Amino acid sequence: MSKRIDAELSFLLDEAEADRRFLMTSDPNLQRCLVRRVRTGELASPLPRVFSRPDYLRELTHEQRQLHSMRALGGHHPTWVFVRGSAALAQGLFVGRALTGTICVASAYTAMAGGVQHERLRVMGRCEASGVWVTSVLQTMVDCLRNTPFEQGLGIADSALANLGLNREYVAELVREGWGGARGIRHALQTLAWANPLSESGGESYVRARIVQLGFAEPILQVELPDPLNPGSAYRVDLFWRLAGGITIAGEVDGLEKYRLPDSSGVINETKKFVAERQRESRLTLGVDRIFRITPAQARSDAYLTRLLEQYGVPRVR
Repeated sequence: MSKRIDAELSFLLDEAEADRRFLMTSDPNLQRCLVRRVRTGELASPLPRVFSRPDYLRELTHEQRQLHSMRALGGHHPTWVFVRGSAALAQGLFVGRALTGTICVASAYTAMAGGVQHERLRVMGRCEASGVWVTSVLQTMVDCLRNTPFEQGLGIADSALANLGLNREYVAELVREGWGGARGIRHALQTLAWANPLSESGGESYVRARIVQLGFAEPILQVELPDPLNPGSAYRVDLFWRLAGGITIAGEVDGLEKYRLPDSSGVINETKKFVAERQRESRLTLGVDRIFRITPAQARSDAYLTRLLEQYGVPRVR
């Protein structure tokens, strides 16, 4: 009996992993077997009634764990629509951990149940993303921005504009028409007013938001500079300013993911990518007068970011 159950659970876990989800079952006997294996350490349970092999779970990032959980929950509750940060994550928007720590679904009531936040929220239209039902990109953006600080929300607005393929002014008009005087809409529109679909990462959006918050001039994004060793080729810089006297300043936003992206063979070679990035920077110095690097973590400090921008001559506008 035990061998048969072991084989069945192994098959179900393999199937779940192949589908990039965790395991849920409505069979009470299998449920009890899974719970027993969690108690012995053979299995892990990232959420109540949601199961995974411990080794498989450890290999996943926070974002991957949340998506695996959402796919398991969505398969078990096919009418559920994921909302707010959960929807943003599924749609590939630039959303931070502050909004993805708890899985959220639309509901007729507000309560926490089974490790899932049920939000009393009207779904104005649903679509499928990452294998689950979610609110539309427009509603996801609005629901997130209404009560999210500017520096955390700008990345959501940036990536939502890129996803929608619409200009900022038109999207703002859609928000006014659809949500009118709803709570938090003024704040959402204030964040949206700074949105730029050219931002290529949440880290870039965060750093730009902090620059704006401190009263410095907003940078131009993704400006191309010629590669001096390869005529006809160009490099793009994350942030760029051209001052009145002709002086140019470039800013590059660093993150560990920049050095951990796999190469064409699928292998991560951090040393090779680090050297390539340094070579790129040495060539960029021939095309701009000043260049600095910064991480999102460094940008959290008002004092550090202010000193850095002032040292490199980025002008204040407020």
